[in-house]
Amino acid sequence: MKSFNLKLAVLIWLGINLAPGVLLSRYAEEFWYQNPFYSQWQMIPLLVSAVFLPLAEVQLFSLVFSLVYGRARRRIFRYLAFAGMLAFATVYSVIMVWSWMAFSKTGIFLTLQDLAHAQRLADIRLISEFGPAETKLIILSFLLGFAVALGGVTLLATKMRGCSRNFWLSHLFASSLIVCACALVLRATLNSDLRGGFQRFAGGFLSPSYSFYGAELILGRNRSLDYQETQLNLQAAYSVSEYAHQITKQFTKKNIVLIVVEALREDSALASIDGRPIMPTVSGLARNGVYFRNAYAAAPDTEYSITSIVTGQYPLRIPYRDSHSSLNYPFARIYDLLGALGYRTAYLTHEWFLTSRVTKSPWLNLYFDIAHSNAAEVQQYLSEESHKHINLSQFPSGTMDKLQIEIAQTWIKQNPKPFFLGMYLETSHFPYNPPAQVAVPPFEVDTLTEEPGFFWYRPEIAALMKRRYHNDLNYVDGLITALKRAIDAEPDAGETIFIITGDHGDLFQEHGAVTHGGRLHEGAIRVPLVISDGSPSTQPQTLNAIVQHVDIAPTILSLLGLPAYGGFQGRALLGSAGEAIDPGTRPIYVTGQVQVYEDAIVDWPWKLVLDRRGTKHRLFNLGVDPGEEHDLYASRAETSRELEDKLNHFRNSQLTYYMSPQIDRKKYFPPQW
Repeated sequence: MKSFNLKLAVLIWLGINLAPGVLLSRYAEEFWYQNPFYSQWQMIPLLVSAVFLPLAEVQLFSLVFSLVYGRARRRIFRYLAFAGMLAFATVYSVIMVWSWMAFSKTGIFLTLQDLAHAQRLADIRLISEFGPAETKLIILSFLLGFAVALGGVTLLATKMRGCSRNFWLSHLFASSLIVCACALVLRATLNSDLRGGFQRFAGGFLSPSYSFYGAELILGRNRSLDYQETQLNLQAAYSVSEYAHQITKQFTKKNIVLIVVEALREDSALASIDGRPIMPTVSGLARNGVYFRNAYAAAPDTEYSITSIVTGQYPLRIPYRDSHSSLNYPFARIYDLLGALGYRTAYLTHEWFLTSRVTKSPWLNLYFDIAHSNAAEVQQYLSEESHKHINLSQFPSGTMDKLQIEIAQTWIKQNPKPFFLGMYLETSHFPYNPPAQVAVPPFEVDTLTEEPGFFWYRPEIAALMKRRYHNDLNYVDGLITALKRAIDAEPDAGETIFIITGDHGDLFQEHGAVTHGGRLHEGAIRVPLVISDGSPSTQPQTLNAIVQHVDIAPTILSLLGLPAYGGFQGRALLGSAGEAIDPGTRPIYVTGQVQVYEDAIVDWPWKLVLDRRGTKHRLFNLGVDPGEEHDLYASRAETSRELEDKLNHFRNSQLTYYMSPQIDRKKYFPPQW
C-alpha cells in the first residue's frame, strides 16, 4: 500500500505535466505544426527527457520533503514543514495548470521569462478575451493546483517516515542520470541550426516543465526568443464599419482582381524561353500597366505571405511560428473594407486551415476553399463538362485551379459589378507536376526518373525541375487569360484592376537550396508585382522602387481614391490616376519562421539577413551582386551594424506590440513603418 501511494503521488505530478496533451486537440496540432524535426533521431532523447524531467522534479521534491518533514521530531515542526512544502507545491502546480491554460489559448506554454514579469499571467492575450465561464475556469485552476498539491503532499507525508532519504536519492540519481545523458547526446549531435530549432520547439510546445526551465537547461538558451521592449507611438484603432462611415464622397467602384500565384519568382514572370514568353498574359498586363521589379514577399512561405497580402500587416508577431490561434489585435482584410463600402467580395483558394483563420471573413459574399469542399458545394458553380472531375480527393495537378477559375466566372456572371475577387492559384507548387489538361508541355522537358524531395534534390535535376516549373506557370497564365476574357466579355463589368504577384519564390539549387520555406535568399523572396487597369489613359511604367506585400492593400484603397486605413503597415504605391507614389527610402522587412528563423532588411542596395538561431548572418550589395555571391557581413562591419540596428528596432517594435502585457492591442493599431 505504501508503494502504491508513493507511485500515485508521482503519477499525479507526471499527469499534470503530460496528460492534458492527450485531451487537447490543440496540442497535437501545435506539436505537428511547430516541429519540423520528425525525421531527426534526436527526437527520441528529447521525448525521453520530457518524461524523466518532471519525474526528477517530484523525486527532488520528495527528497527535500523527507529531509525536512521526515526528520522533524516535534509535531509543530512537522506542521510547519507540511505547510511550507504544500505552499511551494501549490504555487508550482498552479503555474503548471496556468501553463496548460495558456497553451490552450495561445498555443505556447509559459516560460521562466514570462514569470520574470508576472503581468503575463494577467496578460490581455489570456484574460481580456475571457468571459464569465472562462473566469470561473481561472478560479478552478487555482483550486485544481491546490488540490493536486494537497493530494500529492498528503500522500507523501503519510508514508514519508517509511522511506529513507536514500530511497529518494537513488531514484533522483537514476532520473537525473537519464536526463543528463539525453542532454549530452542532444548537445553533442545537434549543429547550431538544429539546436536552435529544437530549443524553440522544446521551449514552447513540448511540456510545461520543458518550457519553464527544461529546454534552457538541456539545450541551452534560445536567443531567437529574445527581444527588448521599446516605446511605441501607436494610432488608435477603429472598426471596419467606422472606416466605411467616414467615406462621405462618391468614388469610382472599379473591380479588383487580386491573384496570388504559387512560387512565382520575379525573374520568371516576364521571362521567355527560346523567344516564347513563359506567362504571355501576365507579361502583357505588365507592359500595359505598372510593373514593380523589386517587390518582396513578406515571408518565404504561403501562409505568412497570404495573410500579409490581405491584411496589409507584417507576419512577425511572436518569436516563434504563428499559427494564428490568437487574433486579439485589430486588423481588417482588404475585402472587409471594400465589402463595407458596397462591393461584392469573393476569395477563392485551397489553403491550410491555419491560413483560413485569418482569410475567412463575415464580410465575404463567397469564401471558397475547393480543397476542403464537398462535391455538392462545388457542383453548383461548375459546367456539366467539369462535373466528371468532382472527386476532389483525386484531382490531378492543375484541376483545382481550373475549377477555381470556373467558379469565379460563374460568380461574376451572377452580378458583375462592382466586385473584389481574390484568388490563390497553386498549380506551380513543388513538385511541379504537369497539368492533366496539357497534352504537350510548351517547354520541352525530359522524363523525371526519380522522386525529388521538397527539402532537397540532386543539383543534376535542377534544370529539369525548373522547366517543369515554367510549364506550370504557363498553364496558370492560361487560366488567368480565361478569367480576363470572361470579365472583358461581361457588358456591365466596368473597369477592372488586375493585381498579380507571387506568394514567394522558389529555389532551384541556388546556394545549394531548393523550393521555399528556408533561408531568405533572393530567389525565395523576390516576386513580381503587376498592377494593370487596362485603361488606355494609364501610362505603362516599370518601377525600381523597393516594395513589399504589405503595400498591396493600401495601394488598392489609393487606386480607388479612398483614404488610408490605419491598420495597414504598408504604403500606397499608386494614386487614383495610376500615377506612381514614391515610397521614399524606407527599408523593407522579411521574416522566415519555418525551417530556419531569419529576419531580413532590404535598404537598397544593401540586404542584411540575421540568423536568429545561429550565426549565419549575411550582408550583400544587391546593386552589384544580385546573385548574393559575396558576403560582406564581416568586411563591411559598420554597414552591418547600422542595418542590424534598424532590423532589430523593427523586430523589437513588432514583438513589443504583439507580446507586451502593457499594451491594450484592441485599442491600438500595430506600429507604422
